[in-house]
Amino acid sequence: MGLPSLRFAAFRQPYITALELSMNMRTLAFLSALLIVSNVVASDGYETYINERYYYRISYPSDFLPQGVPDSGDGQVFLSPKNDAELRMFASTCVEDSDATPEQYIAGYKKAAKAKKLILSYQRAGKNFAVVSGHKKDRIFYNKIIINEDWCTQFTFEYSESEMEKYNAVTNRISSSFKR
Repeated sequence: MGLPSLRFAAFRQPYITALELSMNMRTLAFLSALLIVSNVVASDGYETYINERYYYRISYPSDFLPQGVPDSGDGQVFLSPKNDAELRMFASTCVEDSDATPEQYIAGYKKAAKAKKLILSYQRAGKNFAVVSGHKKDRIFYNKIIINEDWCTQFTFEYSESEMEKYNAVTNRISSSFKR
């Protein structure tokens, strides 16, 4: 008497390859790890948005309300419960002479500041990223872009000046979590 034959659903289809099975198992492992990370992150008042199309992630306050992913799948918008803050993240093709380099990105904000459309109070450029911050009317903005080959991935965080003390720490957390 031999050992009983075990049949799994994945093996019933004669066309499934070892590579496909391996990829399915890796996907399952990734999703399991993602659930664990999401639960850990959510316990400290933040959750993580992961964009699988453009491969970036960012933390956001767990009480912020998602507004829905657009058909293009490039990002998401989150609003605070009181509508006094908005977090917007997205990816797009980098545009030459606009945001293809960190210096071009900052130059666009300097031009807007010169035209009195905003007050630019902070700017920083790295090898593949740029950060700008300042005021537009009665709102504070903090924007960060990561430039990777042809894709520009960025987030903008805007909030009321009257909530500056409340959202400064949130800004730091969001910015440090933004990864591509």
